[in-house]
Formats: sequence, structure tokens, C-alpha cells
Amino acid sequence: MELALRLGARGWGKTSPNPMVGAVVVKDGKIVGMGYHEGVGLPHAEVMALTKAGENAKGAVLYVSLEPCCHYGRTPPCTDEIIRSGIKRVVIPLLDPNPLVSGGGVRRLREAGIEVTIGVCKEKARKANEIFFKWIRTNLPFVILKVATSIDGRIAGPYGRRIHFTCEKADREVHRLRAGVDAILIGRNTLVRDDPLLTVRFVKGKNPERIIISKSGRIPRSARIFSEGPLPVIVATNNANVSAEDVEIWHFKGNEIKGVDLLKRAGSAGISSILIEGGTRTISWALREKIVDKIMIFISPIFVGKGKLLAEAIEAFELHNVEIKRIGSNVLISGYTPWGQIYDG
Repeated sequence: MELALRLGARGWGKTSPNPMVGAVVVKDGKIVGMGYHEGVGLPHAEVMALTKAGENAKGAVLYVSLEPCCHYGRTPPCTDEIIRSGIKRVVIPLLDPNPLVSGGGVRRLREAGIEVTIGVCKEKARKANEIFFKWIRTNLPFVILKVATSIDGRIAGPYGRRIHFTCEKADREVHRLRAGVDAILIGRNTLVRDDPLLTVRFVKGKNPERIIISKSGRIPRSARIFSEGPLPVIVATNNANVSAEDVEIWHFKGNEIKGVDLLKRAGSAGISSILIEGGTRTISWALREKIVDKIMIFISPIFVGKGKLLAEAIEAFELHNVEIKRIGSNVLISGYTPWGQIYDG
């Protein structure tokens, strides 16, 4: 199962809004077939692995990192192929919460006389597809807040002066994150002050859509985000009088954009995940609105002293399922918010 999960991870950034899935066929203690879902509309992991296994699949065990599908979508049901192959046992970590599956795959296999084991590497599998699990159950994007700070909790110097807190290895990890999400969100202040590209450059991968929150709805067309070709730029604003041809405008009612309204709009646009990379104001807004599911904080061994705080005027809370690891000269602390949407299988 560990191998199936590693194979599935190769689909990072390629399968949205579908899950990342890997599969391994084992017979007499030997691996006879492997595969993973390489992209939307392409064969599923089970089919890839069974095809490579060929006749060796008869009487073998199939390890899959998610419950096999049992419905027609862009591809036929994987359960049908598993049954035809002669597999005797299927091992999965958890059920697929997709209403079109949701235990139906397991039921179909068992009705065909195939033994099914559930629960192997459950927590790792849950984390691997946490984006999909929220999206398929709520039609709302999974939201990751990424922050880089000094060791004394500052995200910028005095007057918002930009300081690069992440080392080269951490930069690659951030760009890997970007490559796997559907959109990046920042505020207008960050756009004007830092003029970021918000693209994927340090790893291979697709560029996400860019969402800019702007109360006025006006953003400088000299910004570098407009220099990267036909990448979508979305402006979220509560100014009903704003319109533009070169960007997509999301209008919201009220004096301040409600977080849940923004997520609903993003979900209706097919955006299954958002990475927030904004400044103090945007971070504070996202936390007050309780739209963040996961927080990733890269801590640098730099003291700033006076400077911009990570967040202001928010209620205290504690992250859960916390992980801490070193990435180059940075320490990454990641965890889930108390209100985040976590699927337990």
C-alpha cells in the first residue's frame, strides 16, 4: 500500500478534480503490475496496473490507494475490470466519499466473490487526497494557507518591506504546492507591494489561476501577473461598478467579501483547491472567516524586530494533526484548523 500511495502521488497537479490513485498487483509475494492515474480522462490506476499484470492478475492481490470506482464517468467502472481480471483480493485504505461510489465499489467486488480489506494506511491515504475529499463532499475548494515568517513571527519588515524568508529547498516545496492547486489567492496590497508572478518555476508543473482580492476592484495592469501569457486572473471585489475585459470579475455584495461566498463562487468555477499566499490583511481575513483548512508555516532563522505580524485581530485556536519537519534552513510546521473539513473515511 505504501508503494501504491507513492505511485498515486505522481499525479499531483495532474488529476484535479479527480483523486490521485496508485495501484499495485502482487502475486506470490512479487509485484507483477503497477500503475497510477496520470490525468483526467486517462485510464485509472487499477486498469493501468492490471494491464501490466496481464494473465498474472488471476489469483493475485490488488492494492489500491482508494476504493475502486463502480460507475461510468470519463472511463468505465474499475470494478468491472478487476472482476474480469480474476483478482482474488483487493486491499484499500478507505472508501471513496464520491456519492457515485461511497461503498458501492466494495459492495460490487464482494458480490463478485472478491475479498476486500479496508483500513490499511488509512491516515496517509486521507492526507494524500485531502483536497479531493473536501471538494467531492462539499463542492467547495480545500484551502491551504502558506506563510513564511521570521523566527519572531514577522512576515515582512517595517512598512511592509519584503524579506525573503524561505531557502532554496523551501522555495521548491512552495512551488510544488503551487503546481498541485487550482488557484492562488492574494490581496491587492501584496500584488502592488511585492509584484509576484504567482507561477510555478522551480519544479515542473502547471501554473494555477490567480485570484486577487481588491475592495476597489482595480489592479495595476503593469503587474507581472499579466506578463505570463494567457493565464487566468480573477479579481474578487465588492465594487459593483467594476468591469474589465482582460480579467474575470467576481462581484460580491456587502462591505467585505464573505469567505464562504468566495469559496462557493470558486467551487462553481470548478476550483477544487486554493493556496493563500497573501499578507497580514488577507491572512487575518481568511482566518476570521474560517475558510482555511490547513496551515503551512515556513519559519526562517531570521530575527526581524519591527515588522508586519502574521495576523491581527483573530481568535486564538490550536492546530491539530501537526507535523514538523526541517527543509533546508527552514522549519515547516503544518496542521489543520479546528473548523477545517477533514474526511475520516
